[in-house]
Amino acid sequence: MDDIILIGNSEDEIALVKSYLHSLFTIKDLGFAKYFLGLELVRSTHGLLVTQQKYLTDILSDTNLLEAKPISTPFPPGLKLTAGDSSLLPDPAPYHYRFLHIFGVHFGF
Repeated sequence: MDDIILIGNSEDEIALVKSYLHSLFTIKDLGFAKYFLGLELVRSTHGLLVTQQKYLTDILSDTNLLEAKPISTPFPPGLKLTAGDSSLLPDPAPYHYRFLHIFGVHFGF
């Protein structure tokens, strides 16, 4: 099974392409895409909104931060940090995981 997404400015042209493809292949129209390459697609009368809301919610859920309350940084503006200001984290893995996922870096094993 192969999936295809048809995108265009004209609903008539999209219907024409779908009709042509249907004449050549057995196809199933799944309607409007809701997700594409990890991005959430939301249609409205104003156009198409592309978000990563689900991606971010999944990260917060995976790291048990879904119910966390946001706070502003406790550091005063202009504070200069140096390597000698603190000790190393006992287990940096959870912070690495959050950082890498927030910035979209994925490693396959």
